[in-house]
Amino acid sequence: MAENISIVTLQLNKLASYNILIVTFAVYLLSITKRRTVQVKFKISLIENIVTMINLEKGQRISMDKGLSLVGVGLGWDPNEGSGYDFDLDASAFMLGENGQIPQQEFFVFYGNQKAPDGSVESTGDDLTGGNSDGGDDETLNVDLTKVSPQIKEIIFTATIYKAEERRQNFGQVRNSYIRIYDAKTNTEIARYDLDEDFSIETAVEFGRLYRHNGEWKFEAIGNGNKGGLQALVNKYAKQFA
Repeated sequence: MAENISIVTLQLNKLASYNILIVTFAVYLLSITKRRTVQVKFKISLIENIVTMINLEKGQRISMDKGLSLVGVGLGWDPNEGSGYDFDLDASAFMLGENGQIPQQEFFVFYGNQKAPDGSVESTGDDLTGGNSDGGDDETLNVDLTKVSPQIKEIIFTATIYKAEERRQNFGQVRNSYIRIYDAKTNTEIARYDLDEDFSIETAVEFGRLYRHNGEWKFEAIGNGNKGGLQALVNKYAKQFA
C-alpha cells in the first residue's frame, strides 16, 4: 500500500508552541483515521515577530516596546519551611515625581490602597501565606502606561515582610524570589530578574522600577535590600507622609 503523503503549510504566531501542539494533535487524528503510515511535510512561516524574554542582572536596564500599553508586574517567592509562621510578603508600588517622592499618599499602591488615583497602577490583592504561586506569581500589579499621570516619572516595585520583626523573619528565609515584566494583553513575558542576593537581615527589597527616559518607558532591575521593612521604604519615598 502506498504511503499517504500530506503537505501542511503552517503560519506560526507568537504562541508558536501552542500552534505546534495543535498540529501534532491533528497529525495524530489523521494517522488513526487513515489507518496507514502518514508522512507530513511542514512548511513553516512566521507572521509575527518572536518575542524573546530577557533575563536581567542587577542594575541592567531595558527599553519597553513603544506599542506596549498594559504591563503586568509579577513578583514571586518561596518561603523556607520551619519558621513557625506563614510568610506574609506584600508587593507595593511607589509612584514618584521629579523629586523622588510620591506627590500624594494615594500614589503609594499597597494592600491598604490597591489602586492609584490616576487608575494606572492596581494591585490584584494580598497573598497572606506565599502559597498562591504554585510555581507562578505570588502577587501582581497591573500598570496601564497610557494612564500614568505626567507628574509621575518612575514607579518602584517592592516586597516587604509583614510583621517581620515580631515573627523574626527576613529575606534570608525566602528563596526563588523574582520580578517579571510581561505584556498583560498577550501574557508574553518580556523580562525577568531573579533575586540572587543573600539577604540575611533585610525585611524589605526594592525589586525593580519602571521609569520615563526621553519620552519612553524603561525597566531597571534594582535588587536593593533594607532591614527596616515597609516603614523604611515609606520614610524613603513618602517623607512628608511618614
